[in-house]
Amino acid sequence: SYNLSAEIWRHNGRPQQHPYAETTPMRRWMYGPKAFLSIVYDTCGCGVPAGREIVKIPLGLTPVMRHAYLTPEVTELPVAIHEGKARVQFEVDRTELHPEPYKCRNGQRIDNREQLSIIYDSIRYATSDPNVEIARIDICGYASPESPYSHNDYLATNRSRALAEYIGERFSLPAEKCTYSAVPENWGEFREMVVASPELTDRQRADLLELIDAPAYGPVDYDAKERMLKTDPRFARLYRDMILPKWFPRLRATKFAISTRLKPMSDEQLARIIDTDPEMMSLNQMFRVARLYPEGSPEFNRVIGIALEHYPDSPVANLNAAVAAIAAADYDRAALLLDRAGDSPQAENARGVVAVRRGDFDSARTHFLNAADRLPEAAKNLEELPQ
Repeated sequence: SYNLSAEIWRHNGRPQQHPYAETTPMRRWMYGPKAFLSIVYDTCGCGVPAGREIVKIPLGLTPVMRHAYLTPEVTELPVAIHEGKARVQFEVDRTELHPEPYKCRNGQRIDNREQLSIIYDSIRYATSDPNVEIARIDICGYASPESPYSHNDYLATNRSRALAEYIGERFSLPAEKCTYSAVPENWGEFREMVVASPELTDRQRADLLELIDAPAYGPVDYDAKERMLKTDPRFARLYRDMILPKWFPRLRATKFAISTRLKPMSDEQLARIIDTDPEMMSLNQMFRVARLYPEGSPEFNRVIGIALEHYPDSPVANLNAAVAAIAAADYDRAALLLDRAGDSPQAENARGVVAVRRGDFDSARTHFLNAADRLPEAAKNLEELPQ
């Protein structure tokens, strides 16, 4: 009932061999990763399924594909920022910093030791890890709203500079690592005081907030607000008795931000801290650590995974994780990662490899063509595709 190429009779108990050859035209589907040859043995000669034995042999004709990782660009290292506030005092209308107890011309005594120690302790804490160094210290000085705005700008700026220079000298930091800025009039914190104060009536609070929130486009507007605080009948007594003597001194503060980063390290040193301080490493550093291990090894793949975890939005991190997934034959995961891998030649090449592994040679050809003139691996893969 069916055509036979050869009929072989079994001689039980005696070894037998029979040469057999057959040809069939090549088809594109035969290059797919799931293509196989089925050999059907009809052991009883009756031609019914119950008497058949089927052996499947993978064809193994899928082209050998080359993949390419992408080395991340060298970028600024991530920084950890430690913020704080100190109320460093200055003599009235002066900008000189007094780190030791000092008696002013008007008899006022200034003792900045406790407030400066807040900054010192913060710096020491930020650099307690032997693997980190100070990237920079940003000093921002705030002045209160009394006096003309331009004068407050001068005081706040130069007081911040004096403190930044002092801190830089004390901790042997170059000038570019100690930056300073100023907020001439601290209306923001003044507003917070008004909102939180239990000493104000609802009417006083509403009037003060209306004044504070009124638009101000420059020094003239801020000076007009200060004059209203001093002279408007709604505020004058409150200004004299509470705002000027009790609140404004608290607005004269210094905020600081200490930024730390990893010290320069060899790749081997970075490999020892990638499990403890990965958030301090750049993507480039992580890839350098991965390169210490053979591609596809558990150690290599683990580092590639750490890079993706800490840089989930990076096209390069997604690409490299996708290539690692391709090497592990996890093509579904690779395809998902490649959706976020950008349009680099390496990403297009990886998309082509996934298409080949899925038997979609037309899509693979398109992806390889997009990258072939810029990536040798893609050009080679294009040559391997069946016509």
